[in-house]
Amino acid sequence: MALATDFHTKLLDDEHLNLTQVEKQEDEQDGFLFAEMAWSNVVPMALKTTIELGVFDIIAKEGDGAKLSAKDIVDQIIETNNPEAATMLDRVLRLLASHSLLCCSVADDDPQNSNNLHQRMYSLSPVSKYFVTDADGVSLGPHCYCLWIKSTIKAGVEHFGGDMFESVPNGDVILIKHVLYDWDDENCLKVLKNCHKAIPNDGKVIVVESILPNVPEPTAANAKKAFLLDVSMMTHTLRGKERTQQDFMDLAKGSGFTSIKFVVCFSCVWVMEFYK
Repeated sequence: MALATDFHTKLLDDEHLNLTQVEKQEDEQDGFLFAEMAWSNVVPMALKTTIELGVFDIIAKEGDGAKLSAKDIVDQIIETNNPEAATMLDRVLRLLASHSLLCCSVADDDPQNSNNLHQRMYSLSPVSKYFVTDADGVSLGPHCYCLWIKSTIKAGVEHFGGDMFESVPNGDVILIKHVLYDWDDENCLKVLKNCHKAIPNDGKVIVVESILPNVPEPTAANAKKAFLLDVSMMTHTLRGKERTQQDFMDLAKGSGFTSIKFVVCFSCVWVMEFYK
């Protein structure tokens, strides 16, 4: 009888311990989600800095599988009198590596040396390729600025209030980001025709929008996202919709543009350039 009682008591203790551990894990997860939201701008800003310093290109230039320390990278960026430059960059790169934007390995097998910034070596991850400048001088870095750094106002960029259906202020370059998907073709043509009038002959209109594939492929993640956005626009707006590549070509031609260039795509979102 005593043995049965002890066994029952142990079961209750184990159950209480398991519940306590689950509650602790849930609290830790909640805390992590709060911190992630509270500091959600840190990773994009760190990535922006890394792109502007040319870190991805520096690593890529060393060839496939290259591994560089923060000190190696700093030596190739600029001459600096800041003795903490390598340490500061290492801290940024560690953050990006924790988000799979870079890979990090320790050069020395001795774990005691892993805190030495000269021992941490950084290499390109599968995601890094999107931020390496290609042979045409193009990368997804500038596109990320559009997606993430919305609050940053770049030199040479001005913001105007007004009604784009009536007129658009003159400018060498006009950026339209996630505007056209709110409207039907008729209203999109009104906006684009006003943009056409507002730019010089050598100007351009940059359009940032999702592009629907012609055929829905169930294995393509980007296609799934694009079709998801399309149905979302249908339910949230009266006339909004996502468009195919041909749809955008028709809009460009219908509003007076002579050519359209599909520059780069990231997660089904395209950067397009309309030319007179």
